[in-house]
Order: sequence, then structure tokens, then C-alpha cells
Amino acid sequence: YVVNDDVKQWVSSLPFNKAEIEILPHGIDVPQLLRQTQQPIESTSEHEFILCYVGSFKDYHCLRALIQAISRLREDNYDVGLSLVGIGPELNSIRKAVEQHEISSATTFHGFVDPSKVPEYIRSADASYGVIDPERTGSPMKVYEYLANGTPVIATADEEFDFVEAKQVGVLIEEPTPE
Repeated sequence: YVVNDDVKQWVSSLPFNKAEIEILPHGIDVPQLLRQTQQPIESTSEHEFILCYVGSFKDYHCLRALIQAISRLREDNYDVGLSLVGIGPELNSIRKAVEQHEISSATTFHGFVDPSKVPEYIRSADASYGVIDPERTGSPMKVYEYLANGTPVIATADEEFDFVEAKQVGVLIEEPTPE
């Protein structure tokens, strides 16, 4: 078993006896995952809608596009809040982007959170952000974690995630832009 088509192609190129190679995305049984989805807990936020991101603050997670999108929504009088859980090399530049786009009052930086507490943060949101740069190989495991906690997702369009729109558990985007 391999996690995606790129790894399958690589494994197929190796010089050993090639049994059938199957793709099992991140080892996740999607139908089982969707059956076990919990209902979100009621939000205690002062915002009408909360979008959550959990993970490392790295360029390929396309957080700047997310910040610009939240800024535009707020300019259009949508009461959207942003919950950011994690740390990483781009944390300071993300903090600056939040300030520059004037959404500091709508954004909460939670920092590093004990992994056992992460589901609480996910379930307190109305939707979660699992977008990565489409030029990057692979897909974020966080999409499955969000879904396992009952939160609809915004994810990068990839055949691995075709079920997201088919099962109406989120939306897929082709390009991570503010639009």
C-alpha cells in the first residue's frame, strides 16, 4: 500500500518483485471515517462563523490567501473569525499579515496545543482549512482529522478528495486565492 499516486509510481520503478500496489490515502478508510463523524460542539465565539486551521505555519499551507479571504469577507460585513492552532517557521509573518489585513480582532492564535486537545479546537469551528499549494505532492492529513471531528473542510482539489464534494462534507478549490 502507498499513500498517493506519486509514491505508487516511485515504488513501481524500484527493482524488486512488484506485487499489485494499491493506494490507500494516508491509511484512511473514508467511508468508515464519515460514519464515525461527530457532531460539532456549539461555538462560544462572538463571531457568526469560525474557520479553523491546525498545523505547521509553512508557505505551502497557503495561509496568506486565507488571511486575504477573511479580510475581504469582513470588509463585506461577514462576521467571520479565524482560529489558528500551531506553530512553525512562518508564524511571525502570518501574524504580520493578520495585522496588515486588519483582522487581528477576528483572529485567535492558539500556539502549540497538546495533540489530545486539538479535536476540541476543530469541533469549535464551523469549517476547517486544509489547503496546500497544488504544486506540492501529497495531501494534508489534517483534512481527514477535520472530518473525523465533524467539521466541513476547505481543501485543495485532488482526486484523493473527490469524496469531499460528492459526500457534501466541504468544498474543493483549484487554486488557493482570496477569491
